Amino acid sequence: AALHLQKTSGTALVKLENTNGTTQLDIRHTNGYGAVHYIHQGTEKWRVGQTAQSDHFSVYQSSSVSDGLPYRLFIQNNGEVGINTSDPTNTLHLLRNNVNHGITLQRAGTNSGTATINVTSFGALDLTAANNFNITSGGSQQIIFNRGGTEVARFNTSGNCGIGSDAPGQKLDVAGTILTRSTSNTATFSHNVLQFQTSGGAHIDHGTINQNLNFRVSKSSTADTNMMQIVAASEQTKFRKYVTVGLQGGADTAQLGGGSGVGSYLQLNYASGGIVTTGT
Repeated sequence: AALHLQKTSGTALVKLENTNGTTQLDIRHTNGYGAVHYIHQGTEKWRVGQTAQSDHFSVYQSSSVSDGLPYRLFIQNNGEVGINTSDPTNTLHLLRNNVNHGITLQRAGTNSGTATINVTSFGALDLTAANNFNITSGGSQQIIFNRGGTEVARFNTSGNCGIGSDAPGQKLDVAGTILTRSTSNTATFSHNVLQFQTSGGAHIDHGTINQNLNFRVSKSSTADTNMMQIVAASEQTKFRKYVTVGLQGGADTAQLGGGSGVGSYLQLNYASGGIVTTGT
């Protein structure tokens, strides 16, 4: 070797220093580790090299450590890397005391911008983009959202969104109750029941002018049947075949009939069993 230093005991040392000895660079092997020490005006500032009694590697700030985290870079012998920690628990482990911190990703030049990944109080994660925020999965893969190991929502490969449903069959598939609100007015839709929950008038409204409003039932697998139609142009309400007025299950009713194969009639039913029928 061009240069070979050997001592049988103590510290093996190569020292580079200025004329008054206030600044120096030490290369030494002490207590089972080898490192480069940078000393300024008699105070060690940095230590770079092998960690004591181990084959880990570190960049160690020896003085003026305001946050109490001297290991600015630590590489374990298993390849895990720590920043501000000497005990990384993942491939990359970042630590900061008492303040939020994160990673800034920046593009300079044309179309410049930044995005950040931040950890805030109690492990909350903030993702911030200066422009669009895109979440992309593989072309044949789903996007799944979990909370505490439990799935809460997903987008499947067809673009359908399921909330509480892991196999959404429509663009929006909700397993549970949907709540809509505007200021203090609320309504819910749950298990075939639409319920207005606030006092005052409730509206079922077609948002486009001069459009009919139809109420349908499915009587076959191929087509739905209009049972009631509100006609915008003539401002009429049309019913299919029969209209019965009365308490559900009660004996006193009034029935109005009409339509193809039925004929027009008015029938009044009384609890006494008498029937008065008017027809044409």
